[in-house]
Amino acid sequence: KLLDLGCGSGRVIEFFNKNFSNKNFMGVEYFSNQYDYSRKIFKEEKNIKIIQADFTKMDFFQYDSDCYFFNDPFKNSSEFIEFMEKTTNFYLNKKNVLFIFVNFNKKIIENLENIRCIESHYISEKKGYSIYCLDK
Repeated sequence: KLLDLGCGSGRVIEFFNKNFSNKNFMGVEYFSNQYDYSRKIFKEEKNIKIIQADFTKMDFFQYDSDCYFFNDPFKNSSEFIEFMEKTTNFYLNKKNVLFIFVNFNKKIIENLENIRCIESHYISEKKGYSIYCLDK
């Protein structure tokens, strides 16, 4: 299951669903207009669930995701670091998960503990993507 935290209009879920329609996807969106749009475009998709919530305040571990996608939805880097520490510590001895970061500050990601880079491509310090997994 891919969990898109801050799914916006659902572009990431739509992309992955086209290629992996046998998987389950969940999007969490805080803003009403983006949430309403995502719910509307995915209403016929049985493998996609969109919820409206502030993911920094919810128990997202209940969804037992294998992959987390982030397109820089955090207000500041300290909030992101705290979130990632909580997430990696939860999964560290349970199972391996993937983390896909898009348009994040590359240096902040590189300094996170308990994860290692699988692939990364940046055209500037904050434009690009990285794929990480737990470093068990």
